[in-house]
Amino acid sequence: MKVSLMYIMAAGLLLGTSLCGQSFTATDIPDLGTALYLGQFEGGLYENGSNTVPLDHNQAGLQLASQVQPINGKIVFLGIGMSNANQAFGALVQQAASNPKVNHQTPVILNGAAGGQVACFWTVAFGTPSSCPGGSGVTNEYDRVKTQLLARRHLTEDQVEVLWAYDADRLPTVSLPSSDADAYTLEGYFGGIGRAARTRYRNLKLMFLTSREYAGYATTNLNPEPYAYESGFSMKWLIQAQIHQIRTGEVDPIAGDLDYRKGVAPWLVWAGYTWADGTRARSDGFVWCDGQFGTPCFGDVDVGSDGTHPSQEGAQHLAPCR
Repeated sequence: MKVSLMYIMAAGLLLGTSLCGQSFTATDIPDLGTALYLGQFEGGLYENGSNTVPLDHNQAGLQLASQVQPINGKIVFLGIGMSNANQAFGALVQQAASNPKVNHQTPVILNGAAGGQVACFWTVAFGTPSSCPGGSGVTNEYDRVKTQLLARRHLTEDQVEVLWAYDADRLPTVSLPSSDADAYTLEGYFGGIGRAARTRYRNLKLMFLTSREYAGYATTNLNPEPYAYESGFSMKWLIQAQIHQIRTGEVDPIAGDLDYRKGVAPWLVWAGYTWADGTRARSDGFVWCDGQFGTPCFGDVDVGSDGTHPSQEGAQHLAPCR
């Protein structure tokens, strides 16, 4: 029996059911805790299934944070990454600008993210990222930030002391548990980003990380699930690699050297975990909606038409300091 679309829509309105399918489901990493994704990968944002920064790492971060002081009167907090990061950090800049509690004199919050500037491009401190997929002829991202953002505001690279990085590997094809999974590739890229950024910004002390938001509504293969979800493990492993290196001296073969004591990379920590299993709420109630009727969405649309980029409302979810 044929059923009209109008009938389906009416039924959805009456019953409060979703008309937008979710192509992937999993437990968000913070709520996963000590349980295992795919029977192999422990949850929690930090070690041992915990969502709390380990004490020794936290103390090191506080010490470095205390060293963040105005340089020639300014402290630059820079956001870098691709299009989603550009939307998210743009939202943060707007929030900060309209907040009377924010110091608008000393800190300068700059949105250095730009569309198409995938993670690998930011691993190259100088010169073109020709070794990156699709990087032939691409302008160096740090040069762009210097000339188009810093210089125009009469700022210098030496004034960049805090960084927020959110990015992805374009068109991933291999998921966990494969040893060639994009999650490992992304971990390596972000290790490279930390070192490249520290090379360009000699006073950089802190780097905050965000993984991809929910992409179960994606209609393209730009960065769909499960890769968006698994990017959370990339950030978790990267931070743990730095913690382990500081404790033991052992350099992680994927993340690379991340020793902030020697000025190789900045201190790393989560900015915020923004993934939720679509309309299935996390323990804190956080969800991603695509116009579903009834609770918890009530018609809210957090994603753009491609299901990969956030809507204007969704960008507010991604701002690292909501």
